[in-house]
Amino acid sequence: MNTRPPQLPEIVPSNFSRPFWEATRERRLLLQYCPRTAQYQFFLRPLSIFTGKRDLEWREVSGRGTLYSYTLIPEGSVATKERPVRILAIVELAEGVRMLSNIGNVAITSLRIGMPLVPLWEPLPNGMHLLKFQPDQGSSGDRTS
Repeated sequence: MNTRPPQLPEIVPSNFSRPFWEATRERRLLLQYCPRTAQYQFFLRPLSIFTGKRDLEWREVSGRGTLYSYTLIPEGSVATKERPVRILAIVELAEGVRMLSNIGNVAITSLRIGMPLVPLWEPLPNGMHLLKFQPDQGSSGDRTS
């Protein structure tokens, strides 16, 4: 089956998500970190989900994780044998947070819960990148797309 990315609307970062999106220009993954509880959080918020305080820090992480769960989403309106499919997944990062994302560069038949994943950066027209994931083939976590 083919995989094809969906058309995306333009991303307009909010004040509290701007550091995350600006870092994607350099293919870097930043997560919010609560210094009072020593825990990461995702999705992005203006307050710590642990304390309700605004003293969050931004920390760069590797983006390495594992496939926690996934589903296949058929694209298009005509059912055919070669119908494009999008792989929507929950990825559990090494830092303990789970992210909803897409998986690329993988045969559907090789998907396995627990498989190691690394970032796959899809360029956006505005210079930012959309974070997706791909299987870790023993690479050094290269930041190429």
